[in-house]
Amino acid sequence: MGLRWPTSCPSNVKARSAKIPRFGIAKIAKMTSLMNLDGIRDQLTPVFRDVMDRDDIVLSDTLTADDVEEWDSLSHIRLMVTIEKQFSVRFTNAEIEGLKDVGELVRLIAKKKQDQTRAGTPGG
Repeated sequence: MGLRWPTSCPSNVKARSAKIPRFGIAKIAKMTSLMNLDGIRDQLTPVFRDVMDRDDIVLSDTLTADDVEEWDSLSHIRLMVTIEKQFSVRFTNAEIEGLKDVGELVRLIAKKKQDQTRAGTPGG
């Protein structure tokens, strides 16, 4: 005989479970995604500090090259190459040219890592 699901639940269990917030799959995915974005930003901070040779850089989604004096075309190339290695991702020229700020970079990395996970590939 296989497992049988209970047809009823004791009232004290129902009362406790009613107090547990119910999250839909979309909300859980969004929460997980936000946590991943924060993690990516945290991992990017030392990369930026190393490439720009500045320990005081604080990353925010709105940070741009205009905000960091050392962020010139050469350091931008070094930054992208270092990020590709750090996260095991590859950017196209169009993707790099389309980035407006650190927030877009973080979301692009997250998308590439998500695509790798779906495809079952370690890098891409």
